[in-house]
Amino acid sequence: NMLSRIIEQELPLLNDKRYFLLELPASGSLPVEGVENIVRSLTSNGITPIIAHPERNMAIVKDLSIMERLIKCGALFQVTAMSITGRFDSAIKRHSFTMIKKGYIHAVASDAHDVEHRPPILSDAYEVVLKNFGKDEARQLFIYNPFKIISGESIGEQYCPPAIEQSGHLSEKRDFLDKVKSVFHIPDIDISSAGLSIRKK
Repeated sequence: NMLSRIIEQELPLLNDKRYFLLELPASGSLPVEGVENIVRSLTSNGITPIIAHPERNMAIVKDLSIMERLIKCGALFQVTAMSITGRFDSAIKRHSFTMIKKGYIHAVASDAHDVEHRPPILSDAYEVVLKNFGKDEARQLFIYNPFKIISGESIGEQYCPPAIEQSGHLSEKRDFLDKVKSVFHIPDIDISSAGLSIRKK
C-alpha cells in the first residue's frame, strides 16, 4: 500500500514535506480510475502527488483529458527539461509545449541521471520556455512552484513575488528572499529583471 509506505517513511516525500513524486507506467494502457483513487487517497491524507514526465507517457499523450482528470483529483505534473529542449525527440518536445499551453504543467525538473547524458541542467529549458511562453510562465515553472514544492506550500495559491526596483535592487519587501535563504542556507540572494539568481558572498 503506497500510502502506508509513505506514512512509515519507506517512500520519501520531497524535502520531507507534503509532495510525493509519482511515476506512472510509460507504456501500455493506464488504469485511470485506479490512478485517480491513488491520488484521492494521497490528497485526503495531506499528500500531493507530482506525476513525472507525462510528455513521455504513451497513454497520456494520446488522451490529455487524463491529465485534467488527475489534476481535478489533486495531482500536479512536471515535465523534464530535456523534453522541452528537444533532446529526446521533436514529438516529445511538441507534447511538452501542448501541455504547458493547456496549463497542465506545474513544474520543470531536470530528471538527472548522470552528469554526461542526463545532467542536472535547467538553464537551457528555462530559455526555451522564456522565449515561447514568456517570463511569468518561466518563473512559475522554474522558480516559484518548485520553491513551493520544497517548502511544502500549496501551489494552488498564486504566489506574488516582492516588488523589484527598476535598478534591479531588492525592495524593502524581503519575505520571499528570507524564505529562499532559509531553505537553501545561503547568505544572500539577488533578483534582477532578467530572473532569479543565487549569489554567495
